[in-house]
Amino acid sequence: MISQQELLQIRLLSDYTLYPSAVAFMNELEKPLPANQANGLLNVSFADSYDQLEEYVRDQQFRSTWPEGEKYIQQFYEDLEYKLEDIERDFLPVVTQSRPEELSEKDYEEIKMLLAREFLQHMLAENAYREAKRNPGRPDQHRDRRAPNTQARPRDERQQPFNTKGEQRR
Repeated sequence: MISQQELLQIRLLSDYTLYPSAVAFMNELEKPLPANQANGLLNVSFADSYDQLEEYVRDQQFRSTWPEGEKYIQQFYEDLEYKLEDIERDFLPVVTQSRPEELSEKDYEEIKMLLAREFLQHMLAENAYREAKRNPGRPDQHRDRRAPNTQARPRDERQQPFNTKGEQRR
């Protein structure tokens, strides 16, 4: 079973190491991942096992049906596979260093998945940010999603409950 100390270590690594690493990883991509790829990765990041995540990454990496404009995605998955291996090698010992007993295979897999999930979520957030910067005029990126005829309109003076001096109107 994973201890509270190990969960704290994962959160700290997430905030101070995995986040900047995910940003740097995404900055190496020539353009943001398409929504279907981001959604697929997000879904698999919530999978129960690290094996399912590895299988998904390998399947995408060796897929032979990439459209011409999306061939960079295949390289992304190859790089992601190596990055996940680096995370396991570099951070799993940090998380489990204070564990008094031997790490069970179940705990080992669960910690690997938690670390990978943290990295993937930071990575996908950076992807969304980059996509929003790249396409600032897209309607689905707007903050105010109300229909045009329901836009907030300034109130006239009669509708204001207070006058300009802050006194309540009668």
